Amino acid sequence: MTPNTAINTHLQENDMGSSWMASLGRALFIVALGVVCVVGSLATSPAHAQQPSADALVEQGIARREAGDDQGALALFQQAYATSPSARATAQLGLCEQALGQWVEASSHLQAALAATDDRWIRRNRRSLEEAFRAVSEQVGTLEIVGGVPGAVVRLGGRTVGTLPMSGPVTVIVGRGALEVVADGFLPFTAEIAVRGGELTRQTIELEPVPAQRAVASPGEAARASADSEIGDPGADSSIDSRATREDEGGSVLGEWWFWTLVGVAIAGGVVATVLIAGSGGLEEPIVGTAGVATALTF
Repeated sequence: MTPNTAINTHLQENDMGSSWMASLGRALFIVALGVVCVVGSLATSPAHAQQPSADALVEQGIARREAGDDQGALALFQQAYATSPSARATAQLGLCEQALGQWVEASSHLQAALAATDDRWIRRNRRSLEEAFRAVSEQVGTLEIVGGVPGAVVRLGGRTVGTLPMSGPVTVIVGRGALEVVADGFLPFTAEIAVRGGELTRQTIELEPVPAQRAVASPGEAARASADSEIGDPGADSSIDSRATREDEGGSVLGEWWFWTLVGVAIAGGVVATVLIAGSGGLEEPIVGTAGVATALTF
């Protein structure tokens, strides 16, 4: 290889390396540009837009309550509680439920909020929260069910309050209501109970199994049975009628053999007498007595 040839070969290799590096740079630039575009689109899309915080939702709910819209505030407090169940969100949710008369839910949330004794907001507002909880407690009581079968559903006033066996008493609204306990394969248990505010109501129940059903005849069998009961058995009627006929015949002389024998003898005698009289030329005049009655007959 001559010196010029070696130099040219070296230059060609340098040119190929430079071309490869340039292509790699362009490819990396295109990839980086694509990543930037994707990240930018995700940041600006509605699905990835920044959601309001729980505190912001609580503030919005308070503003709704101040405007007299408790129902609208309830939706915001529920959203805040779902986002972050902080003590403040729990307490505000319970206070709103109290305003709407949702006593069972308000009792549960206010009790949970008061249990957060380390929360600064709860400590600052404890007195007001305790007063609200006492007011709510007058509107609810507790119910305990003793007995029943596992899986039975417990309803009070048409509202499901639990399933047996219960882990403990459940909170229910005060007043009189219809208690119903139902389970598959058992007769429903119903009773009217009275729940008093702040008190425990205990009810013992016993579910009875559903009685076994009697076999039901098919429609064709039922129709035939009904027809037989109305019309009766023809064979039985025939035997009864024939027996009645024999009994009727046995109670009269017409059914006796000697009666018909005498009748036959009498008829035969009459026929013989008629023949003899016809052969003798007739009857003599009868001797009439003073009474005008024939006293003798001469053949």
